[in-house]
Order: sequence, then C-alpha cells, then structure tokens
Amino acid sequence: MGKILTSNNILSWTCLILLFISCNNAKHESVATKRKTLNDSLVKELNSIRRYDQEHRADTSSVGKLTQAKDDALNLHKIENLLNIYGWPDPETIGEYGSETILLVLQHSHISVQRKYLPMARRAVIEGKLSGRSWVLLEDRVSLATTGKQLYGTQVKTDQKTGKYYIAPIKDEMNVNDRRKKIGLESLEQYAASWGIKYTIEN
Repeated sequence: MGKILTSNNILSWTCLILLFISCNNAKHESVATKRKTLNDSLVKELNSIRRYDQEHRADTSSVGKLTQAKDDALNLHKIENLLNIYGWPDPETIGEYGSETILLVLQHSHISVQRKYLPMARRAVIEGKLSGRSWVLLEDRVSLATTGKQLYGTQVKTDQKTGKYYIAPIKDEMNVNDRRKKIGLESLEQYAASWGIKYTIEN
C-alpha cells in the first residue's frame, strides 16, 4: 500500500524536487538540439490527444460536457498505455510539448488517477523529463484534494455565489513566492492579477 499523503510529506517532496531543479537547470540540453531522436508516431499521437483534450473544454452545454468526458476517458486510456510502456518518456522522444500533454490529461482525470501518477511525475522532474512549471499544477491539485491547501497557488476556484475567481488556500503562504521563483514562475500577485484577482500575502 502506498504511503498516505500528508501536508508535511507533500512539502518535503516539493523541497527535494526544488533542490534537484536548482542543481540541474544548467545541465539540461535544449529539446531543439535533439530533434533527430523524435519518435514521430508518439509525437503525432500526443498532438492528437492534446487537441481532443481542449476541443470541447469550453462548451458548458450538456452535449459539450458529455463529449468532453468521452474524449477525456479515451485520452486517459491512451496516456496510461503510454506510461505503462515507456514510463515517463524523454522530452527528446516525444517533443517539446509531449510532457505538457501528458500533464494536461492527468490534470483532467479523477483525483485517484492523479495520486497514482504524481510520484512518476515527481521522478520525471528530477530526471529532467518534465519541467517544474508543469509539474506544480498536478502537485497543487493533489495537495489541495488531500490536505485542503496547495503549495504554489496555481489552483484558482470560482465562488459559487458571486462567480468571481479566487486563489485556493495555500500552505506556508509567506514563502510561496520563494517556491514559485525557484521553478521560474511569476509572483503569486502577478499570477492572481492575470485572473483578475487582487491578491495580497498577509504577514
């Protein structure tokens, strides 16, 4: 049985990954320099998955939601097959946006699926196969569902009464901008502003 996720061990994991990111940033070659090793069939499949992941996402009608749900189920089946066969693929194999596509599908899956593949995503960051900027979206989703708080402030919710956006609760909020900076994210205040949210970190 897997280790039960708690607020403290989620934070410990992220601290470890941030350390690896800071040590390895200068070592990773650009994906653009490794074009010759691309797996064209995988790249084509992932591009198709990415298109279907977004095709009906903004359609809130009952038909649109049903169609997107079917697309999400099929996409997840394809992604799980890919991960079971290859593990998390190297970026030089699946292209510059391949890992982001895998993350998109996992983010739109059930929380049980997200928890299942989060350890693989963490290892992918440590191994240089996935960017920290992409990984934190999944990390925050799982942390929020598990502990009620996120670590990087990437998750935005909608107030059901007013319809306005707000940043979901954050653990150790005082240091959130330090964590964001280490993985190349703008400040939380800037991120919030892009959603039309005026956000101030309380002392």
